[in-house]
Amino acid sequence: GNGSKLVCLPVQHWSRRISQSIDTTLWASFLLITPHGTIYYGADSGYFIGYKEIGKVYSDPLTLKSIQANKELIQTYKLNNELIYDFSQPIIDTQNRLLGVIRIGVLSDIITNEIGRLIRYALILGGLFLLFSGLAIYFLAKAAVIDPLAKLTLGVKRLGKGDLNSK
Repeated sequence: GNGSKLVCLPVQHWSRRISQSIDTTLWASFLLITPHGTIYYGADSGYFIGYKEIGKVYSDPLTLKSIQANKELIQTYKLNNELIYDFSQPIIDTQNRLLGVIRIGVLSDIITNEIGRLIRYALILGGLFLLFSGLAIYFLAKAAVIDPLAKLTLGVKRLGKGDLNSK
């Protein structure tokens, strides 16, 4: 109704349910095309040549770039004035063939909030570390330096008063 379209597309998947014969159930993938962007949902399909055909018909620059990258890729784009990070990781088989790409899109606000939360935790943990380190240094210095100096000072004062039996 709002200029969006849901497209049913093929996938490769065998099926077998209780009381059914093998491969009697249909499986499908879906493509949601909106004025703001396109989302492909492939569910649990196995890899098949149809992906290439789907890509030819329903391609977008971000997907094409992530498929062609052959390495980790981070892209950004705007959707409804919100910055989105698109993370892509290719899946390569043992013969160095591209099997597919895992893509995850994350709003920049979520990343910013998480970074802020991690920084707060790091500052709290850092402050606690400094506090306990300072206390440990104080007690070690007190036991190793301050207490012996206090005893030595007391002994010197006693010696100064003529107490030669002072230890």
